[in-house]
Amino acid sequence: MFNLDGLAHTLDTTERYTTQAVNRDYSMNNNDPDSVNKNFENNIGWKSDTVAWNIYPGWYPDANFYGTFDDVMKRKTALDSRSMGISEYGWGANVNQHEANPELGKNDLTSGGKWHPEEYQNKRNTLLTATLRQDGLL
Repeated sequence: MFNLDGLAHTLDTTERYTTQAVNRDYSMNNNDPDSVNKNFENNIGWKSDTVAWNIYPGWYPDANFYGTFDDVMKRKTALDSRSMGISEYGWGANVNQHEANPELGKNDLTSGGKWHPEEYQNKRNTLLTATLRQDGLL
């Protein structure tokens, strides 16, 4: 990614920003676990002018996504001083599965489970958009 950023600026001299979508708090070179780099300011794996995060708060059992939307974004902001956006967010949903009051962890409603009622995604999305409105981001 580091080389691609430089190449993009060389080929396009209109001063457009480069960006990338990421979903981890670290980078690796060629999926090599020994190359994990968590220093974003000097991180050759994450070189771009801006960054956009793929976030899934409270969905995947992964430290990158623990907590509320605010919790996740506070961690991301603390990692990186670049301008940032959200490139993807969400929770599993299946248009053929429905439940009146879905709760995470019940009826196999987990990221790895087979039950992903649409109503759970809607419930979480409603909470997220309310948070964004409250924070003046929508």
